[in-house]
Amino acid sequence: FWVIDPLDGTYNFTRKFPFSGISIALLENNIPILGVVIDIFGKHSFSSAMGIGSHKNGDKIAVSSTDRLLNATLTTGFPSGATYETDYLLSFVKSVQEFKKVRALGAASLMLSLVAEGTFDVYYEKDIYLWDVAAGLSLIKEAGGAYFLRKTAGRFQYEVLASNMNIFEEAKALLLQTQD
Repeated sequence: FWVIDPLDGTYNFTRKFPFSGISIALLENNIPILGVVIDIFGKHSFSSAMGIGSHKNGDKIAVSSTDRLLNATLTTGFPSGATYETDYLLSFVKSVQEFKKVRALGAASLMLSLVAEGTFDVYYEKDIYLWDVAAGLSLIKEAGGAYFLRKTAGRFQYEVLASNMNIFEEAKALLLQTQD
């Protein structure tokens, strides 16, 4: 089935912050097999297809080779409509302190695209909508990375982690503990 987000980063767009995109994915058996993300302000397009790889403006891209969280940049966000209890936020802050840098830019598909091209090393978000991440997960996988996707309580909402293979398990152990 097709998963389309005609404007990822809607709030950014309404505030004239130039970080919004269009995201289109094709899923088969709930696995992203094709992804397209278009940065509508930066004029960049990202694409991937199972077995073909990931590309930015037609050039092949790959996830970073960072091998330690303390050297890694985490990109994350807080989806609109989500409620975050104090205990969850304190646990999350403790987890992100293990990273060199943390960035929250407000458009999940583009943040995942930046992980796929190696600009950032890890993406994590809880309660993000499937249409925000489906294309980006295809990009990550085809760029040599890995991802974790778990359904959360909301309709079409998921907990998502994506990174390069070197730090995936360490990031997973650190960030997914925040769900408890």
